[in-house]
Amino acid sequence: MGNTEHEWILDGSGIVVRRGDLVEYEPEEQGYKLAAMVVSVSTVGYAGFGSKHPKGTQLIAARRVKNRRLPKPEDLADTQIASVLVTRRLNRKTDQIPLPPPVAKTRFSPFDQENPWYIPMFLTPEEWKAVSRWYGYSLRSLLYDGSWHEMGRFVNRDGAYSMMQALTSSKHPRHNHVEHVYVIIHCTLQGKEGREQAVVGTPGTLQAILQEREQRRVFAHQ
Repeated sequence: MGNTEHEWILDGSGIVVRRGDLVEYEPEEQGYKLAAMVVSVSTVGYAGFGSKHPKGTQLIAARRVKNRRLPKPEDLADTQIASVLVTRRLNRKTDQIPLPPPVAKTRFSPFDQENPWYIPMFLTPEEWKAVSRWYGYSLRSLLYDGSWHEMGRFVNRDGAYSMMQALTSSKHPRHNHVEHVYVIIHCTLQGKEGREQAVVGTPGTLQAILQEREQRRVFAHQ
């Protein structure tokens, strides 16, 4: 809802904002808060195929706060935020402005035992790269002790994802006595040893999967 003075009332919280105001919001399923500057507010009038936001969703066109150098009121928007995610309006001078968390390392050498997706292997870096050149996606299953087992290699992500979905929905008794955790790893040829990066997993987020892995490792060593 807006007026000629570019003032809007946000859905959910009822907070009144104007262009240039800073707001705090909580991204869905992330567990932390961020800040952004309001540029404008509008309501989705038509949700096309594949749209993330349904018709009637109130969205903020916003400029993300990426560091301690705050955006200026005249800056343009670089993202959209659902108004219902906003938790409060921030004062530029007196409030502590939440900043994005440090970017965690996401790419690891397949031979680095600190790699959270590490699997023991007898391949040399050259052999590993030879496999990864043609089969760049690895589907892995989390074992009871927190280690990973490679279920198979696939040419593309779709093949790995289809297999993961099939395993997840399997009704076979051996798949039902414990919660199975799977992750798809993209294997690239970067660096001398290659690199691995998690793409998607189930159930839950990659962060939740890593937490489950740590719990299993602790339990196995008790």
